[in-house]
Order: sequence, then C-alpha cells, then structure tokens
Amino acid sequence: MQPFAYSAPTTIKEAVEILDKHGDKARPLAGGTDLLVQVRGGRFDLEAVVDVKKIPELNEISFGKEELKLGAAVPCHRLYDDPEISNNYPGLIDAATLIGSIQIQSRSGFGGNLCNSTPSADGIAPLIVHSAVANIEGKSGS
Repeated sequence: MQPFAYSAPTTIKEAVEILDKHGDKARPLAGGTDLLVQVRGGRFDLEAVVDVKKIPELNEISFGKEELKLGAAVPCHRLYDDPEISNNYPGLIDAATLIGSIQIQSRSGFGGNLCNSTPSADGIAPLIVHSAVANIEGKSGS
C-alpha cells in the first residue's frame, strides 16, 4: 500500500479544507471497510486520508418531530439497541444487519454504504423508503 498523510479533524470545516487541498487524491475515512480494500487494490492515487470519526456531528443519532438524524460516521451496531429506531425505523436495522459480517457492522455505517455507491449497497433502500435527505458539505457550503 502506498504511503499517505493521515489526519483526524474535529470539525466539518477542517475536514472539508483538507479534502479540498488534496482534491481527488484524498478520501474521507469513517468505517474504512471498503476504502482500505480499494486503496490496497490500487484504485486510487492517494495522498491523504481524512478520518471523520472525531467529528461530533458525524457521530450523532438524534430525533426530531418526524425525523431521524443519522451521522455519516455512525457505525451500524449503534442502531441495534436503540428503541426509538427499532419502533420507528425497523427497516434501517434490517438493512444494517445485511451490511457485511458482525465485524464489518461494528465499523461500517450508512454514510459509507451510500457514498461508496456499489450495487450491493444494502443500506440505500430503507433510506429511499423514508425519503432520506443527505446533507453534503463542501467548500461551497452545504
């Protein structure tokens, strides 16, 4: 595997700045279950990996009146024992159990499953069913 710079920012703004600085040669890391395989396989000419797990907003699970906010870095296993998710979003839990093995589920999340955009992305169907909206941040804002 090629050498690359590693950073672990604590804000979305900082993560966006690092990703923007390196352009297509940088990748965000949350679970890393697909990214590391792709890097080892030479899929990317990589300069930087930006670990987003220390950004509080990306690890958040919260509930509004009629919504669930699920941060992009929340691993699947955190959904299993949440009674509010079990009662209101059982399809999310069903989909989370389909994302790889138990070991993979302890690291992977819906954010990476969605962003990786593989045909086998089991987490996407319940997001569509619940009319999910993705908040995507970049140098131009969100």
